[in-house]
Amino acid sequence: MLTIRTGHRSHCQITGGVLSFVPSNHLPSTRHLLPQSPDMRSVIRSLIHSTPWLRTGTDRLRGLIGNPKGKANLPSDRLREAYEYDLGLFENFAAYTTGTIYREVFELSDENLEALISIEYHRLEKGLSHHQRRTQFGSDAAERLAAALAGAQARELKTEITIYAEEVLSSYRREIQKQNGLIVGWQRLSRADVQDDAAIPINQFFQSRHSIRCFDAEAKVNTDIVIRAIELARFTPSVCNRQTWRVVLCETEETKAKALALQNGNTGFGHLASHVLIVASDRNCFASIGERNQPWIEAGMFAMSLIYALHAQGLGTCCLNWSVEPDKDRSLKDDLALPESYAIGMMIAVGALPDEILVAESRRMSLEQIMITR
Repeated sequence: MLTIRTGHRSHCQITGGVLSFVPSNHLPSTRHLLPQSPDMRSVIRSLIHSTPWLRTGTDRLRGLIGNPKGKANLPSDRLREAYEYDLGLFENFAAYTTGTIYREVFELSDENLEALISIEYHRLEKGLSHHQRRTQFGSDAAERLAAALAGAQARELKTEITIYAEEVLSSYRREIQKQNGLIVGWQRLSRADVQDDAAIPINQFFQSRHSIRCFDAEAKVNTDIVIRAIELARFTPSVCNRQTWRVVLCETEETKAKALALQNGNTGFGHLASHVLIVASDRNCFASIGERNQPWIEAGMFAMSLIYALHAQGLGTCCLNWSVEPDKDRSLKDDLALPESYAIGMMIAVGALPDEILVAESRRMSLEQIMITR
C-alpha cells in the first residue's frame, strides 16, 4: 500500500524506499514521489517514461497535487495544447490541404499561391543550372507554373514573385527551343570568382562573435545599419527559395518593452538594447504536411545569418529564445499586431558594444562530441 502524508516522510511498502512530499502551488517534481535509493529511482523513472499510461497517470497526480482545488494542470495536457495550437495554425494558413496547384487554386490565399509559384519556378531554375540537362527537362513544372500564373492573373495578382516567375518561364521556354534571348533563372560563375569573394579571415570572424549582455546604452545605433544587416541576411538559403522569413524591427521604447516583457531571458540587460528583432516565418509559404516543422528551421537559419551580418557591422547581439506556450505567443501577436500566421522563431537583442566587454566563456564541445562519420 502506497501512502503520502502531506509534509511528512512515509515508508513505501512497495519499494522499501522513503517517499516525501512538499506541497506547492507549482507542479512538484516527480522526484519527491520517488524512493531515496538512486538505483531504485532510475528503475522507476525508466518504467514511467517507457509506459504511456504510467506517464499520463504520473502527470495527472502531479497536476492534482499542484492544484489543491482539484483543477488539474497537467504537463501532458499543456504539451498537447501547445502542439494543437501549432497544428491549428498550420492547418489554417499553409497550403497543404490542397497540396498542389493541380487542385482548386481558388481555395488558396494570395500568399499560398505565391509560395506554390515559387516552388515551380525554382524547379525550373535548378534544372537550368544543371550542366547535363535532360531532354525536355522541367516540362511538368513548367505546365504547373503556367497554370498557377494563369490563376494569379485571373485574380489580378501581380507581385515581384509573379513577375520574376513569368521571366523564368519565358527563359526556360527559350532554352528548350534553343532560341536566343535574355537569360533569367541561372547564371555562370567561375571557381575563382567564388573563392576570391569568400577569402576572408573566417576563423577570426566566427570566433569573435559572442552573446553580448552589456550593451552601451549611451551610444546610439543607427537603424540604417540594422536594416543593412537584415538586407544581407536575405541571402540565406530557404526551401525552394520561398524566403519565408519575416523580421519585426522594434525600435521604439514602447515596442521593445512589450516584446521583452514576454521573453524570459533578458533580465538585467534587455533594456540596454537599442533594437529588438523578432525573427519569424510565415506559415502561408508552406505547401505540404512534411513541411510542418520547416517554419522554425527557416527562421533559425535566417536568424543565424542575421546575427553574423550584425556582427560584421560591428554591433553586439544576444539571442533570446521564444520557447513559450500558446498564451504568450498569442499575447505577443496581439500586443504588436503581428499576423497570426507567423511562426516566431526567436528574438535578437541588438546594441552598441562598450569599450570593455564581459562575456560568458561558453566553452565549446570537441569536434568528436558533435560529429559522427559513417
